Amino acid sequence: MNISKIKHVAQDIAEAIYAAFQMDVEIVNSDAVRVAATGRAFPKIGRKMQYGTGSKMVMETNQYVFIDNTQLSKVCLSCPGLGKCSYLGGIITPIHYENEIIGTINMVAYDYDRLHTIKQNLEGIADFLEKMSDLLATKMSELELIEKESKMNSALRTLINTISNGVIAIDPGGDITQINEKAKEMLFFSNVRVEVQSIYELFEDFPTHEIKTGQELQNYELTYKRLHTKHRYLANIKSIIVNQRYEGAVISLQNYKDVQIMAYEMMNSNRDITFNDIIGESPKIKEIKSLIAHVADGNSTILITGESGTGKEMFARAIHQASSRASKPFISINCGAIPETLIESELFGYEKGAFTGAHAKGRVGKFELADQGTIFLDEVGTMPLYLQIKLLRVLQTREIDKIGGKETIPVDVRIVAATNSNLEKMVEEGEFREDLYYRLNVIPIKLPPLRDRSEDIIHLSHFFIARYSEMLGRNITYISHEAEQTLLSHQWPGNIRELENAIEFAINLAGHEETILSEKHLPSSIKNNTSRTNVTQHASNQDLQITQLAISIDEYEKNQILHLLNNIGSSTTAKKRIAKQLGMSLATLYRKIKHYGI
Repeated sequence: MNISKIKHVAQDIAEAIYAAFQMDVEIVNSDAVRVAATGRAFPKIGRKMQYGTGSKMVMETNQYVFIDNTQLSKVCLSCPGLGKCSYLGGIITPIHYENEIIGTINMVAYDYDRLHTIKQNLEGIADFLEKMSDLLATKMSELELIEKESKMNSALRTLINTISNGVIAIDPGGDITQINEKAKEMLFFSNVRVEVQSIYELFEDFPTHEIKTGQELQNYELTYKRLHTKHRYLANIKSIIVNQRYEGAVISLQNYKDVQIMAYEMMNSNRDITFNDIIGESPKIKEIKSLIAHVADGNSTILITGESGTGKEMFARAIHQASSRASKPFISINCGAIPETLIESELFGYEKGAFTGAHAKGRVGKFELADQGTIFLDEVGTMPLYLQIKLLRVLQTREIDKIGGKETIPVDVRIVAATNSNLEKMVEEGEFREDLYYRLNVIPIKLPPLRDRSEDIIHLSHFFIARYSEMLGRNITYISHEAEQTLLSHQWPGNIRELENAIEFAINLAGHEETILSEKHLPSSIKNNTSRTNVTQHASNQDLQITQLAISIDEYEKNQILHLLNNIGSSTTAKKRIAKQLGMSLATLYRKIKHYGI
């Protein structure tokens, strides 16, 4: 540590010694360079002492030296400049710092009166100079501590500025003590000093009580208003507790939309579907693809209708991927699979503490997650009437209201709805709002059932054979003519989903050495289909009886479900009653409804 780093302090000490004793002082470093001086030596500050023999000896022996005669003193006899000194004598004391001698304090006398004063008060002056040396060492230590702290702060600033999140540190009163560049950018404070601002000026909803009690909050929603615009963030907030006392907190910020997009990408990284993924060469499918290609890049609402299993969600994803929103979220929600009591919070979310049992952090709704992207509302016909009103308002205003929320939230989202229900009939029966139906039906797309696009059955079969052969470790590369004819003769009430399941079943049944998918591999429900003209030629009387029995049981079950749906209703609550009456779970009822194409 070089004493030159505190030369201003050294100069103050030199002048203080001069004021106390009216004697000139020189403070030199370990290289005998004058760091501070008074009187005649003042102009020589920064210059090396010509000889400095006394200072060198003191630094070597670690003992102060009193020179009472520069001609006769033992110290001076070995000096190359013997007899050339301009002063008569003086006292030289070491400056200690961390067990090292880093310089000396030299008090010099130019006349006998001052030399006599030193001689008469030698121990007292030596003790005083030692204290001045300690003072210098203390200042050196403070400087070193400041330098270490500065380096640490610099390293810390560098570190927090490399973090992708915004980072803010606050003191116990909420004043900002540190903020990284990312946080400034997120809060629109670039090139502005914000350290003096309070966290409460930024976030009115900052959780003061929770933080002061030492709670650590994860993904806490904070809102910042700037120029009448609301900006939302997710924050991780950790209290700083020292000796059981709250000393501030550190806040890590992420933009709400960035988290939304990141979550979407993690969940949907392998689910980008384009029109090239839609298998089909039939005229009807080509016509639908042509229509979608024209409307995909717009913002108009699309209503996709068709039987269960016709690929409505796949077409919705292809529409999204062909639009300018492709890089933004695609959020899918099955309105029929969510209980009525939960669907509103699923769609629109709720604020913290909005109702009993609500999560402390609140909940983000699917519409918010889909902001700037596309939301796919499957089975929209099952939506309760009171929610249909809210959906209509979203379509009209592009704003949503969270449950328990005090302000509307703007959303830029394209809606693609789908249903296998007859919405026009539901409108006539008062089960679906007419105004909502026309809002949804701006661009209608009706998907044909698989039985009406038989040209695509074999194309789809080949696609599924390739997929499941690879997935299940089989070597099936061909399908026999008999198996193709069997597939073509089936009516496919379950549409593409039923065909896919049939092929997966067949691939599982095939041996590892087989390369051809044969009729024997297909499910019995496909092989024994009564619509085939040659069924009697390929089935024994016993098999035929079993098949007919299975079909009659299926027909009975289908008619029973239809009867109950017509009498009790098609809402989720009604379906729960129907499932209980039939002695099955709600999930099984949904599966059978899809299986029978109801």
